[in-house]
Amino acid sequence: MKNLLLFLFTFISILSYSQTILSWNIQNLGETKYKRDSVITGICQVIKSSNADIVAIQEVVTGNYGDSCIIKISKNLGYKYVISNRTTGDGTERYAYLYNSKVVTLNWSKLDVSLQDSINREPFMASFKYNKKDIVIRQVHLVPTSKNPQEEVEDLYCYKDGIICGDFNLTSKHLVFVPLLTYFNSPLVGKGTSLKRDGSVSKNNYDHFLVDKTYKILESKVFIYSYKGNKNKLSDHLPILIKLN
Repeated sequence: MKNLLLFLFTFISILSYSQTILSWNIQNLGETKYKRDSVITGICQVIKSSNADIVAIQEVVTGNYGDSCIIKISKNLGYKYVISNRTTGDGTERYAYLYNSKVVTLNWSKLDVSLQDSINREPFMASFKYNKKDIVIRQVHLVPTSKNPQEEVEDLYCYKDGIICGDFNLTSKHLVFVPLLTYFNSPLVGKGTSLKRDGSVSKNNYDHFLVDKTYKILESKVFIYSYKGNKNKLSDHLPILIKLN
């Protein structure tokens, strides 16, 4: 009986202090999606069903409707949000973080201007406090596969802690990731994260988490959610999820 109680106490403690992070490239999050309530509602339902404490979103359009989408989603979820400034290179976009302020506090956020000359859409960094611990997340949306995203991955070698997540437009099995694996685990290697036009999952695994090896990963997965229609209406990418202790 004592062993059982100890197990239950440990299990409940892990659940109580674990942190769930979702990363999602929501394709062209802007006017078209904003004006289709069913799409925004679908996006909110996906995030709710993930139980994520922090959500990193890529591909927020730079017009007013990009901001409006994030604000609308945050109100639906009851989460707070922070939106980046425009990235400085070609194909400018914004990033966003949504977070459950009941369990997570935002310390600071900023674009990494030190990489704006080498990475087309420089990373959006944020520091969060959870259970009295600070965690730094850097989300990226690297250039398309036709523009050699591996060159931008090399510029990420300066990072040696925290979490890097987002759309790398490059399979995690590429050798360019090897130096990063000195400091980070890559738990989703080989798992498809892109959607075909009919909503089925492709073999392309372009979305990744790189997780500081000092963190304990309780769960990691491509979040294949339930949706009545074609999932491609929400995005051409699936969300990815990790749970940390």
